[in-house]
Amino acid sequence: MRFYPEDAVVPKGLRTEEFHLRPLRVSDAEIDYAAVMDSKLMLRVMSQSEWPPDDFTLEMNKSDLERHEKEHDERTVFTYTVLDSTERICLGCVYINHLKEGPMRGDYVALLRFWVRQSYLDENLDRSLLESLIDWFRNDWAFSRAVLTVANADERQNQLANDLSLQLVHTYGNKWSEYLIKDAKR
Repeated sequence: MRFYPEDAVVPKGLRTEEFHLRPLRVSDAEIDYAAVMDSKLMLRVMSQSEWPPDDFTLEMNKSDLERHEKEHDERTVFTYTVLDSTERICLGCVYINHLKEGPMRGDYVALLRFWVRQSYLDENLDRSLLESLIDWFRNDWAFSRAVLTVANADERQNQLANDLSLQLVHTYGNKWSEYLIKDAKR
């Protein structure tokens, strides 16, 4: 399902001094795999699942990236890789999906999730990334509304949302919380 206005431009990426975002491609498989394996326990908390499994392979990762690349090209889900300034190290990923349920759902509503490589959390890269993502959504994307979705078990991202004064708009039991990052209707 396409959820982005047909006539709107999909941003090609985002550049800061710390990191670069661009669409995730199959050609990123090796550097993405290294980041995933470096962060697998954190990713399991974020996704509230056993992904990636202990036996996760580079080939499995390539298959995931093929799907992400296809979805991005078809404008059904947007996935960006977060790279260091040399674009040789994957620092994490950003996922932009359609919000399917909850009080904020409707036309052109985005659900944002992201992760930063475990070994870069001490540098507060996740905070820098989230601050940049908020501005990016507010200024460059045509979504009328967008929420950051965080697993309730992810104490760090929930604290980041609070530190950045994002408004909590919905909680799904003990599983997920949604924080407003853009609402053109308000």
